[in-house]
Amino acid sequence: VRARTEELHQGFRAGLERSDQATLSPEQSAFVERVARAQPLLEAALDHFADALAELRAGRAAGAADRQFQAIRALAKAREWFLDLQRLIELLYRDQMQADRLLAQTGKTDAERLSEYLPVVGDLERTNRERATRVAGAVGEEMQRLERAAQAPGAGQAPDPQQIAAERMRLETAARLLAPIHDDLERATRALKAAEAAAEPDAQTIAAARKSVHEALEKIEELRRLFFSILDHLKDLARRQLELGDRTEQAAALAKARPDEDHAEAVGPLGARQESLAETAARIADALRRQARRQAEAPAAGDGGQAEQAEQQAALAERLDEAAGHVESAHEGMLGAASNLQINPAPLDDVRADQKLALEELEAAIALFEPPQPQQQQQGDQQKQQRDQDQQQESGAQAEQRPNPANVDPAQLLQGIRDREAQRRAQRAKARQQGYEAVEKDW
Repeated sequence: VRARTEELHQGFRAGLERSDQATLSPEQSAFVERVARAQPLLEAALDHFADALAELRAGRAAGAADRQFQAIRALAKAREWFLDLQRLIELLYRDQMQADRLLAQTGKTDAERLSEYLPVVGDLERTNRERATRVAGAVGEEMQRLERAAQAPGAGQAPDPQQIAAERMRLETAARLLAPIHDDLERATRALKAAEAAAEPDAQTIAAARKSVHEALEKIEELRRLFFSILDHLKDLARRQLELGDRTEQAAALAKARPDEDHAEAVGPLGARQESLAETAARIADALRRQARRQAEAPAAGDGGQAEQAEQQAALAERLDEAAGHVESAHEGMLGAASNLQINPAPLDDVRADQKLALEELEAAIALFEPPQPQQQQQGDQQKQQRDQDQQQESGAQAEQRPNPANVDPAQLLQGIRDREAQRRAQRAKARQQGYEAVEKDW
């Protein structure tokens, strides 16, 4: 890892030495600026990894772990300089939500625990204050890119005026939200700093910090809604649940192939991930319920056709409420899977059943917002009928050749799962070569 970090650091430094700002486009200049910001962080990570290596060679594992953690933090900060606007907003939201939760617990804990919480929350707020400035810069870059695209579109790419106007409005709204967000974070930082400095922070100071942190969180949630729809959240949650299901299936196959071994170390992390997904599902279900209520209570806008608009709003509210029910059912399935994953040995067949139920419910919720097109549905039905006919014609000839699932060798099952994983990795590598990379978010 130290050698790879050194290679990356050398590449960054060489790129900065060769770059000529006078010949760079605005996008290239912005990228070079990110490289310059990330380089010192890479250098710090490199030093920490070198120290960790020295500690390991001396047999001091505890000291090595501390250095490794510091190196990882430096790499994570360097990585932030290359995240897009959406992922920056997600990090802003994640840390602010964590700060709000920690600070909410200060009213339920003693002075000793309070002294532990305050520095952590203060660090989160200071980080988010810097991050909010970076988000504002990213919004400005997106606005400049949008204006350039509107004035000088690429060949054969005539800009859509309505789309340009909608994107401009979204970015302008984001810029207006970021100013009060920064103010709230600044007030929270000052209040937390005063509370940390006091031997016994008074309730008024803590209340002021809690109020500023929570108000910033509410505005960040509003900012987040500008760039992410409920459908985006549902799709990402379903994707992550599918990946976790594959991991669980691999663990189940490994447990069947090697029944005499203890697989708690491999299964343990799956439970924590499942709990995290269940928490995300609960938040999405709550958001869907709130949206359904707002949609049902909102008055119909416009001079004419109010009855029709009211009917559409009622239909949307009903669809949102139905989607919330599906997500709540998915949440229950996730909780069941997480609970079973805490058992040693875990009943992985039951876990997989709960996970499949959760995924089916998420797919049902997504289908409410993305119904199949009639032509696509008809083609899908025809293809299904053809497959069924083919299977019926071949069933007699293949019945004797099919292995009994009860007699399948677990090692063969495990190998099949490995082959699927290898195929999936190859597909992802091909997608990256074509310029597409799946978005990873901290939800």
